[in-house]
Amino acid sequence: MRRSSKHQQQDTMDFSDFRGGVNFSDPAHAIAANELAKGMNVELDPETGRLQSRPRLGSPVVTLPAIIRKTWDHPENHFIYATAGTHLYLVDYDSYTDLGELSGLESPAFCYWDSKVYVASGGKLQVVAAHALTTLADSPECNMVFSRFGRLVISKDGQDYIRYSSVGDADSNEAWVEDSNNAMQAQDLEVAYKESGDIMTVVPLLTDLAVFRTFGIYRVISEYPDWSVVEVTKEYTAANAECAVQIGNTAVFLSTSGLMELSGVQGYGDVRQQVFAPKIREWLAKNIDPNTAWIRNLKSRKQLIIKPNALPLILVYHYLYGAATFWRFDAAITDIIEVENSLVVAQGASLYWMSREYQYDNESPVFAEAVGKKYQGFNDFLVKRLAAVVKNNHPGDLDISISGISFPVELTGDQLIYNDDELICNDDSLIWDDDQVEHGESNVIRVPYLQLSITSSTDFIFDQIRLETAVIGRG
Repeated sequence: MRRSSKHQQQDTMDFSDFRGGVNFSDPAHAIAANELAKGMNVELDPETGRLQSRPRLGSPVVTLPAIIRKTWDHPENHFIYATAGTHLYLVDYDSYTDLGELSGLESPAFCYWDSKVYVASGGKLQVVAAHALTTLADSPECNMVFSRFGRLVISKDGQDYIRYSSVGDADSNEAWVEDSNNAMQAQDLEVAYKESGDIMTVVPLLTDLAVFRTFGIYRVISEYPDWSVVEVTKEYTAANAECAVQIGNTAVFLSTSGLMELSGVQGYGDVRQQVFAPKIREWLAKNIDPNTAWIRNLKSRKQLIIKPNALPLILVYHYLYGAATFWRFDAAITDIIEVENSLVVAQGASLYWMSREYQYDNESPVFAEAVGKKYQGFNDFLVKRLAAVVKNNHPGDLDISISGISFPVELTGDQLIYNDDELICNDDSLIWDDDQVEHGESNVIRVPYLQLSITSSTDFIFDQIRLETAVIGRG
């Protein structure tokens, strides 16, 4: 039978939606149309879901005397608290003050309560007031601290107790003296009596507590004197004390089996554990190091920052979309926090602002790469036309590749309209914040499969990529 030479099918393919993120659970030809086979140094815009390059690091804002272990943003002012070596520092933009030595050597937790900052680092509880660090000699040792219904709550890994301060008092000599006959006094709760293992960390939820022990997870229901402890699971737990966070009324934790969540069972009031990020679960399980892993919740960006090991690679989980991408740095970062709707990153002994305003990572280029689904079958494809709408802030090179065939796009960083380099009415004022370039290519290229790849040395936000294609028989 004679094979027709006519194009069997013509189609316009739209690549504006990548909200599925990276999928490592399936081969490239089996992933969904909005998923990525690779997504390095890219992210999804928290508001629009558009694929964009990750923010860059500026020059060091401040450099402390030792490697920074933990940072915390004061909720009522612009101060940042940072621990470096064995000391706690107060960072005020480009200057810092040494507040004193921490009582313990563990990664500290912070809590703002009663107009004071409490610090738990493994030794006695400490408090910052009037820019001075004071140790509460009568408090128990702790490396966890949070507030709960008028009390300060502490615990320490390696123990079995969660300790509640007296109502409204965590500083006095009597604040931590337990008295079960007085509801206003301090109260101690033992979790998992005589069970093997110890408490690693506690995540406060809206109404309950999720308690992660060495060999399982428990739930503290209600408050004193009506509290009770129930077992949730002995199959999973957090990899370490830095691997569990709160998202609303859900506890999300990084285990040696991947990213998991404790979520409520509607209508029953119970909780159950389940996989939180199935498309990257196997990758996480293979790459996690329980000794160095940590996760952070960037609430305004709706991103989980997951550092699975000591390497300078970060997995970013966009939990609004259920999608993952990756960030790579020249050196490992030790912490990341949100400050005044911006990001502050700890790397080595320095703190950096992280923003889309910067072109480089502290003068080092950042290369981004995103690879989409691979379309293949018994026929070849004719690529007839490509159109792309891209926004950016800085000049640089961007390459759109279709099945290995490159279409370079020059991003100027100036305000361009549809690739026209003439300013409107010769007016130097900018019309909008971002450069928008509409790039078009018309050609006929025959390829055995279709796969979109984007690489760039500068920042970008993709509004749309469209391909006009036709299917043609082989032979």
